[in-house]
Amino acid sequence: MATTIDSNSLNLPNGGEITNGAEIRAIRWSHTTNITSGVNMTNSSEYYINCEVTMPPAVGSDSIYLMWGQCVFDDTNSSTNGFGLCFWVEQDGSSEWIHRAGDHSTYDSKGGDRYRHGVATELDLPNDPSTGGGNFGSSPNVSAGKVRKYRLYANAHNSNLYALCGVGGQDRSRAQLIVCELSGGFLASGYGT
Repeated sequence: MATTIDSNSLNLPNGGEITNGAEIRAIRWSHTTNITSGVNMTNSSEYYINCEVTMPPAVGSDSIYLMWGQCVFDDTNSSTNGFGLCFWVEQDGSSEWIHRAGDHSTYDSKGGDRYRHGVATELDLPNDPSTGGGNFGSSPNVSAGKVRKYRLYANAHNSNLYALCGVGGQDRSRAQLIVCELSGGFLASGYGT
């Protein structure tokens, strides 16, 4: 089936649709610049990557949050190396991981001096068990008028990675977090199934 547009919706080949009234409600971003030294990731736990976004109060309880994060990394010239990017959310003082990638998410054992650019995307969805939808983590339910704060983290395998490092010729952002609040109209019924 081809993608089709009618007077009320955009119908996608996989059977999904974006219905009339779908809208972008807000978009915010954060990025790091002018860092003189990277974050030395000395063990396999999460490290804050200096990117935080506070969204305006949610327009509705049907809001969906689309997150995109990126960061540059440098190894310590060791033979094995891995990393993962992680998304975190806070609302009303309660915080949870939305996506917590493992430290082997990007991994190799080639040795030498290697640089990497990691990218991650994720949806923070309203928790609705009746439709099979909901968060991949345990983030607080989306509520109209509530403010949500998002952060980008990374973790490293084998304690041998620097995040936010300078990569030859790079200018400006070394990490970035973009969060977009979308209306529930972007979801077709039965999403997540």
